[in-house]
Amino acid sequence: MAPAETPTGFLRIAERDLRTARAMPVLFKMLSDQGVDIEPFRALSRFTLFAVLRRYDEEPDVEDLDRATWNQCCAELLDHVASLLP
Repeated sequence: MAPAETPTGFLRIAERDLRTARAMPVLFKMLSDQGVDIEPFRALSRFTLFAVLRRYDEEPDVEDLDRATWNQCCAELLDHVASLLP
């Protein structure tokens, strides 16, 4: 059994996911506090709940998502934040 497939491994993954989910609003707040326009990226916040609800479903509902578009939006957010760092 791979380490990630053990109860302890799943717990570590769930804890990491929770930290990430909690960090997204903080990231948006930090960017907004610095005067960065976060509106183009605000729609990404819908995926926090999506990730929490769907990640561990045995048979998740197939979402009708334009994955390429959402992946591009995520990449643009990362590029944008990276461009703001020294």
